[in-house]
Amino acid sequence: MGKVIEIVLPGITPVSWNKFYRSHWTKQVEIKKEFEKLIWAYTPKGYRNLQLKNAQVEIWAYFKSDKRGSKYYWIDADNLCNKPILDGIKGAIVDDDPKHIHGVSSFSRLDPDNPRTVIKIIC
Repeated sequence: MGKVIEIVLPGITPVSWNKFYRSHWTKQVEIKKEFEKLIWAYTPKGYRNLQLKNAQVEIWAYFKSDKRGSKYYWIDADNLCNKPILDGIKGAIVDDDPKHIHGVSSFSRLDPDNPRTVIKIIC
C-alpha cells in the first residue's frame, strides 16, 4: 500500500448513523444519490473507474461546530454514516466489495473555518 487517492468534498459533512436510519427510505436514497454526485464531481478524472484491489478507505470528517443542533454538528467517529460515501466511491472509482476494499476507518475532527469530508483511498 502506497498510492493515496484523495477526494475532498468542501462544505459537506456526513450524516450520523442515527439520522440516516431514522430517515424514511426515500430520504436515505436521496442522501446516497447526493454523495454519489458529489464524489463523482470531485474525483480527479484520471482516477475514475479504477480496478483497485486490497484498498483501505479512510473517511475524515471536519465539522464546523461542537454545538448541538448546529447543521455542522461534530459527530463521533463511530457514528459517521459511511454507507453513502462508500456507495459513491463504488460509482466513481472502485467497487466496494471485499475483493477491492479491505477496510474502512472513520475520523472526526473539528475545523470551524473549513468543514469538509476527505476521502482517502489507500492502495
